[in-house]
Amino acid sequence: EPLEISVRPSGATDDVTCPATVTIPAGGVSTIFRVVPVDNEKVDGRRKVTLALAADGFESANFDLTVEDDEVPSLTVTLDKTSVREGDGAITATVTRQLVTDEPLTVYLSDVSTSRCDYPASVVIAAGEASATFSIVPVNNDVAQVSAELGIRASAVGYTAARASFTVEDDDIPGVTLKLMPEEVAE
Repeated sequence: EPLEISVRPSGATDDVTCPATVTIPAGGVSTIFRVVPVDNEKVDGRRKVTLALAADGFESANFDLTVEDDEVPSLTVTLDKTSVREGDGAITATVTRQLVTDEPLTVYLSDVSTSRCDYPASVVIAAGEASATFSIVPVNNDVAQVSAELGIRASAVGYTAARASFTVEDDDIPGVTLKLMPEEVAE
């Protein structure tokens, strides 16, 4: 006699489709059925689904599946200001991850000219947190320079990188010195 088995997903139930029942044919010992992941087009990371199988007269069984996300999460970088003058403080930058997980995330920072600004090589977004902040401090020197359009790039393994632009204005006014040689001239 055929054996009807109920199949119930639990956990991330919207992430898979499967038949509500499967049948082992009379005289058979197994059957094959498809469990298909649903592409929800959302960044939601790795999810666990448990399939509960039950049939009259038999002990129920559970099988755990992991659904891997095919969308790549991204980073964003926001700045509290887009222009700063040497000697007038720092830019506070915030790097945010789209997918918050229970793991810390190391974000690597680059692109800014280190002769014009100081900033950390990396920041860590703590486990369970969406963002971390850091400072971009213009180097205050005595060298006259033109204003510079700079950028900060944030990258991390498994995330799409992000970039934000800002301007560093110089506070040194170039001087002009005039010296006549010789100091006296004839008509």
